[in-house]
Amino acid sequence: MTEFVCVRPDGERVAVTVAIGHPYPTSGGDWACPVEITRLHGRILDIHGIDSLQALCLATRLAGTLLRAFVADGGRILDPRTGNDVPLDGYFELAPAAGKRVKARRRRS
Repeated sequence: MTEFVCVRPDGERVAVTVAIGHPYPTSGGDWACPVEITRLHGRILDIHGIDSLQALCLATRLAGTLLRAFVADGGRILDPRTGNDVPLDGYFELAPAAGKRVKARRRRS
């Protein structure tokens, strides 16, 4: 969970909380994860995945997509402490370029 100041294209400033909840198992056998972006989208339907990690990743991706869309539509997202624009890639990193291999570091035993 974190807080931002969102500036709408008309200049209105709103305090926004972005919250991703804990994934939980559903009665249908999959997993769901709550997402909320207050004052922009409110409580969004829980995002479902085949397991807890996928549900969490999809919920995070959705939050990033919605915030990027807000910026693309002329809004700004600011850090409430500094007033600086928030680099969304610091929260919602884009996937590596197609064709690039990403190596995971192995832990030494």
